[in-house]
Amino acid sequence: MRRFTALTASAVACAVAAAPAAASPPERFSDVIVQAEPVPAFACADGSLVLQTFTLRRTVTTVTDRDGSLLSRVRQVRIDGTYLREDGARTLPYDARFRRAEDFVAGTNTLTGRIATVRDGEVHAARGGREVHDLGTGEILQQAGRSIADFEAEVCATLT
Repeated sequence: MRRFTALTASAVACAVAAAPAAASPPERFSDVIVQAEPVPAFACADGSLVLQTFTLRRTVTTVTDRDGSLLSRVRQVRIDGTYLREDGARTLPYDARFRRAEDFVAGTNTLTGRIATVRDGEVHAARGGREVHDLGTGEILQQAGRSIADFEAEVCATLT
């Protein structure tokens, strides 16, 4: 019994010594961002710009270690907005509900959910699924669901 206790105590001591600094309690805040003036969203193949206005509601949770180093940041996002042609002649309402998780230890940014759905009585274009990006370069490492290029092309075609 004494030998088992000594081995157990030794194993616990090694595990504690090898553990990284524990995380501090998460910090959380919510806010609303309103973009009432049209700003560029993306460019179409013909060179024209799709503009957007939106209201973005988000809750942001940040986790740091005891030393203050950033470990992760998670955003729960809801957007209600409008895409419009540069000349303002045509508009399309859109909405989005997604989660953005930045993992600063792994160096990834993961988007999951309904990233954008364009509606005008019916669904014209939708983009959802899961995307994993490299935090440093922005390169898409994994993608499941509709591509950004396909979604943008469909919105451009609908606005013309």
